[in-house]
Amino acid sequence: MADAVAGCSQWVADDIATLAQLPRNHVRTIYNPLPPDLFERAGEPLDHPWFAPNQPPVILGVGRLSPEKDFPTLIQAFSLVRQDRPAKLLILGEGSERPKLERLIKDLGLEGEVALPGFTDNPFKFMKRANLFVLSSRFEGAPLVLGEVLAL
Repeated sequence: MADAVAGCSQWVADDIATLAQLPRNHVRTIYNPLPPDLFERAGEPLDHPWFAPNQPPVILGVGRLSPEKDFPTLIQAFSLVRQDRPAKLLILGEGSERPKLERLIKDLGLEGEVALPGFTDNPFKFMKRANLFVLSSRFEGAPLVLGEVLAL
C-alpha cells in the first residue's frame, strides 16, 4: 500500500524486495547524500600533533564503537603494521565497546600509537588529512562514511 519503497543501496533494496515479497522494480535505490558543506568543513584547521609535518602516516577509522564496526580487528591488524613501519591509528567515535578497545590497545602495548579521542562533529578535517582510511565493519548497508572519505 506504500506510495514508494526505497533502500539506501542496491543490496538493501534487494533485501527489501525479497523480505517484502515485492517485484524488484518496485523498490528504488536512493543513496545517502553527502553533506553540502563537506569540503568547507574538511578545510577547517586541524590542531592535532599526529597531523603535523614529518609525522608518521595516520590511519583513520570512523564510526560507532560497537561490535559491527569490528575495530578490534583493525587494532590487531595495526599492531602487525607497527612491527614493520611507523604509523599511528586514530579511531573517531564513541560507543559501548570503548572499554574493550582500550584494554586491547593496552594489552598490545599500543597506548602511544592508537588513540580513541571520541566523537567529533567534524570528522571531515581528519579524513582529508589522513594517509589511509579503513572501513573495518563486518557489514554495512551503504556506508555514508565511505562516500565522504572518497569525496575528500
